[in-house]
Parts: sequence; structure tokens; C-alpha cells
Amino acid sequence: RAAGKPVVVAKVGVTEAGARSAQSHTASLAGEDAVYQAVFDEYGVHRAESLEAFFRLGYVLSRGRRPSRWHSASGLAADAVAPVAIVTVSGGVGIMMADRAEQLGLPMPPMPAAPAQALRTAIPFASTANPIDVTGQIVAQPRVLLDALRDVAECGEYGSVVAFLAAGANAPALWPELQRTVAALHESNGSAPLLLCGLVADDRRAWLEQHGCLVFREPAHAIEAVAALARAAAQPTDMGGEPAAESWPPLPQLPRIAVDAGALSEHEAMQLLAEAGVPVAPHGLARDADEAVRIAERLGYPVAVKLCSHEILHKSDVGGVALNLHDAAAVRAAFARVRDAARRHAEQSGGAPVPFDGVVVARMLRGWGELMVGVRRDPVFGLVALAGIGGTAVEVFRQMAFGLAPLSMPRALAMLRASRAEALFAGHRGNPAVPLERVAEVLVRVSRAAAAIGPRLDTLEINPFIVTADGPVAADAVITLRHDAA
Repeated sequence: RAAGKPVVVAKVGVTEAGARSAQSHTASLAGEDAVYQAVFDEYGVHRAESLEAFFRLGYVLSRGRRPSRWHSASGLAADAVAPVAIVTVSGGVGIMMADRAEQLGLPMPPMPAAPAQALRTAIPFASTANPIDVTGQIVAQPRVLLDALRDVAECGEYGSVVAFLAAGANAPALWPELQRTVAALHESNGSAPLLLCGLVADDRRAWLEQHGCLVFREPAHAIEAVAALARAAAQPTDMGGEPAAESWPPLPQLPRIAVDAGALSEHEAMQLLAEAGVPVAPHGLARDADEAVRIAERLGYPVAVKLCSHEILHKSDVGGVALNLHDAAAVRAAFARVRDAARRHAEQSGGAPVPFDGVVVARMLRGWGELMVGVRRDPVFGLVALAGIGGTAVEVFRQMAFGLAPLSMPRALAMLRASRAEALFAGHRGNPAVPLERVAEVLVRVSRAAAAIGPRLDTLEINPFIVTADGPVAADAVITLRHDAA
């Protein structure tokens, strides 16, 4: 990619069964497929779902002309889109092609006014929307199809033009006129690339390819070729990632207290995140009930009281969380319940008493949604960040997006869109909109905090990030460490 050459990959081991077979073949292929896809997206890899698609993409990328007119929704090549004009002699096939174009995110703006008027004048019942349907009338008026192709290719409104001709390229009356039109467009510097689909004899296919046309039998393959070429056109030559912004603070240091532990306590985890510039819920660590009340009154009610321990990370599973506490009496009672919960857990598990480090007293956050952000160590690619809609919805929807950590801003934005989490920040039901860039910056800071821990990090999870008018605020955090790291 650094040399400007498109890379096409057919990745095996997509399903769980396939991954097991891949692992028996070579352990390095057994990483989670979604992580591989994130790496492919980040580095502009074109992924083939079959061997036929593998060679077809090679044909497209080696012989196809990149569209000169394209725009990118997120700044990432994986999301680059180019407007496409679909010209067809069959309304049904045109709809099939339009369906595939929409699935691939290719815009299909309608035919510009002047060429649309010319087409309607020639064939009043033709469709000048996109797909542009010249109908079977081309049998009697073949020049109408060719004029439509020329007009949309030269109008400057489209990145590519795809034409479905059925068997028209083999018709003796149409072929010479098609040759003249294709040759003229091939010599024109300003025309959009032309892709043809239909039944084309081999010798005529060879002529078309020599004059800049890609030719396909399957209409959907022509649309997929447009998407691949638009994506290739959007690729930056430098794939080294975004330069580090000078505004980022120095990487935080791992708290000394956790050097020999298997995990950070919630208080330590939140402290590390705050040092990395991640917004966290106002909180404090209390060793006794009196201190818990003082912290609660300083923060303002209502508050949450949560068990603080290096060993019990999922506190709610053992009764170690009390929410929406509105006065000092409730805080004192919650402190006692949480302390007793830690003691009962140790007795029921038959292990040594769990060290009771106190409780975290945190202000209850008011928001309208939950985001989950995390970083975990992948066996192949190292630290991988993930993000998506959080809370209990994590287990229900499993709609997560991935990226190599530490993240760049463009990749963080792409993850929010891919996971559909951006909908939480769009503003709805009276809730204000939150700039997505602000949210993406939080993801970047979380990934940098994980990178600061280095080889000791196993997982970092923030669930939930509460969505507020000021952006996402971490309400809880879990950081686990590896013992086998240097």
C-alpha cells in the first residue's frame, strides 16, 4: 500500500468453525474476524469473499480507471463514495443494480436537467431518474442509448457510469455506434469511467477493454467494481496513520499500587483515565462510612456507592453496587451492604477474604444513552480498540466496531458510524446533539491510556460511558493486567 498498489485479500476462518480449522492449520490465522476486518479497513485492503471475487477484484483494480470525482463521508478510504449513473435497457435489472449500489453506499443522483430533457424528448416514457431507463425502445432508436451514455459520462456529475446493454453489444446495428461512442469517451480527459454489463462476444469484449471499458456479465459485479475503484481512488499514499496531535497530553503512568496486581481497582482505573484526559464521573474513595458521607455531600446527591477491589471487578454480580442514594442515611446503609457483600462473596467462594479497599462514591450521571468503549489485546495484532452502544444492549445487539490502538481521529469517527453509536449523539426526543468529533476524541484518549499501560495491559473496558450534553462521561471502568508480560 505504501507503494500505491491496491491489496486484495481473501481471508479464511470467518465463522467459528472456519476459525477452528484455521487454527489447526496455522495459529496466526485464528484471530477474531472482526479485528481482521478493522485492519483491512484501516489500511485500505479490498476484501474478497470468494476466489472468483478475488480474481475479479484483481481485474478491476489492475485495468479499471479510478473515478476523478468522489467524496468521503468520514475521511477514511473505507467510507469513500462516488456518485454513479446507471443506464439500463431493462427497468428490472436497473432496480437490481440500484439495490446493490445503495447497499455499497454509492450515491445515485438523478440525471441532470439538460440531458434528462433530451432523453424525454426522444423517448417520452423513459425514466430520467437514476437508474436511467432508456427502455427497449433502443431497438428502434439505438442512438438514444448512446447519447444518454455520452451525456452522463461528460456532464461532470458522476464518478462512474454503468450501462446494462443485455445482448445489445452483439447487435449489428448497435455495435459500430457503440464503438464510436466508447472511443470518443476513451479519448476524452473529462469523461467518467464507463463499465458495461451484458452478454458480449469475446472479441468485442477485448476491444472494449482496450478502450478503457470494464466488462461484466453480472450487473451487480459492475456496481461492486465501481465501489472498489472509488475506494482505491480515495486511498492516501501515506498509510502511516494520523500524526500525533500536539494537544494530546503525555501518556499517563501506570499507578504503582497495581504493579503486582492482576487488575486495577475502579478508583485506580478512573484515576488513570482522568490523567489521560478522559471525562470521568466525579467520585472519591471512602475507607469508612463517615468518609463516604463527606464525599457524597461534597459531590451532591444522588450518588452511587460501589465496592472498590482489585479482585472483584464485576461488582454488581456480588451485590457490590448501590445506586440513586439521596441522603446520608442511605449512603451509610449502602456502605455497610457493600462491605458485607464482599465478605459474603469470599465465604461463598471458599477463598481467602477479599481485601476491602473501601467504596467508590460517585455522582449519579444524568444522560439519555450508554456507550461502551474498550481496548483488548488481540493475539495477532496487539492492542485493539472497540466501541459501540453500551449497557445491557452490548449483549443484545453485539454491534461493535474495531480499530488498532492507539486510534487516529478518522478511525475513531469511522468506528462510531460503523457501530451505529453515532445515533446516540445526533439529538432526539429533546436531547441536544453532541458533536461527533468530541466523542471520537474521547475514544482516542481511551486508546492512548491503554497504550500507556503497554505490554502489561490485557483489557480495558468502560461500560457505561453515559451520553450527556457535554459528551460521554465514564461511569465505571475495568482494567485487567497480564502477569506474563515483561
